[in-house]
Amino acid sequence: RVNYPEHWLRAILAFGLDRLSVTERMTLLSDQWTLMYAGLSSVSNYFQLLNEYRNQDDPQLIEMRVECLDRLYGLLDSKSLPSFEKYVRSHLGATAARFGWSSKNHESDLVRSARADVMLAMGTIGQDPATIAEARRQFNAYLTDPKKVEPDLLDPIFKIVAFNGDAKDYGKLDNLWRNARTPEDRVRSMMSLPYFKQPELIDRTLKFSLGNEIRLQDSPKLLGVI
Repeated sequence: RVNYPEHWLRAILAFGLDRLSVTERMTLLSDQWTLMYAGLSSVSNYFQLLNEYRNQDDPQLIEMRVECLDRLYGLLDSKSLPSFEKYVRSHLGATAARFGWSSKNHESDLVRSARADVMLAMGTIGQDPATIAEARRQFNAYLTDPKKVEPDLLDPIFKIVAFNGDAKDYGKLDNLWRNARTPEDRVRSMMSLPYFKQPELIDRTLKFSLGNEIRLQDSPKLLGVI
């Protein structure tokens, strides 16, 4: 890791991120996260840098931005969540609007993956009402006819519904898991269950993950998300 002095970091930003390669931009952001987490660089320096990535549209950088926000979310207490959710919406809102919910024919797999990550973040750690509502609309459409929903967006849709869902939603996802037509459908439904936030549903998922209904190798995956 490279611990840039603050005046070096300012000089790099003044030079312009777009003049760095994608790999260099990813390394810079990764280094600053590690330094901040280790207490060797200030949180304000990290957010200053992250803000500079707001308009970076390379799909790898977009996915990295989402990963950074997700890591930060895991460090916060409940009192800090509303302001952080607002920051996530501000940071990713333009990117989500540019992506939309429909893929284009010319898009690469990286772009499709980045769209899914952004929508997931907006509907979970960003608590964006419009994203949550659209995810639920598409989830209900999927229950009627799975072909109505783009396959690339099923994972974020299921997880957004779970993150904001209740016991009734849990039952729907559990039923999808039990009656899955393909291994992909089964895994997708199962890995959405740890996203529920109510204590009683977390307890239900814990018991499920330690029970005999799932494969032994799937238990750590569920526990790791909870």
